[in-house]
Amino acid sequence: MALLAGLTTNDRELEGTGGNSDVSSRVQAIVAMAAPTDISRLDAGGKRTVARFLNATPAQNPKLWARASPVNQIRAGGPPVLLMHSNSDEAVLPEQSAGFAELYRKAGAKVELVYIEHAHHAFWNYRPWFDEAMDRAAAFCSAM
Repeated sequence: MALLAGLTTNDRELEGTGGNSDVSSRVQAIVAMAAPTDISRLDAGGKRTVARFLNATPAQNPKLWARASPVNQIRAGGPPVLLMHSNSDEAVLPEQSAGFAELYRKAGAKVELVYIEHAHHAFWNYRPWFDEAMDRAAAFCSAM
């Protein structure tokens, strides 16, 4: 969600009507951990989860599914992105981050991809990976 929100800040349709139209929603940097960057490439279980969230299957609303995939929101001039992904993640394959990083670089945007060795999918919630993830995120944001 952080990746998608950070990449779509210029999309007026997503700005909402929360009464803060005079405040920019543009972000300075994005940190995304184990992000499903292309939801059409998730396994069956992942697609079921996303379908519940989007209230539609890919067959029912392919445009919504495409729009909800960060890989389809890549534009030149996007904010710097730090991707962290377990190299052994089976819930969201590491190739999701690798593919996104390659396309983001080709668009001329700054991206850093860090693999966390032999960690759970949600590694940032667990020791020993929590400290490393938070330290890397803090260092990345401090450099912006």
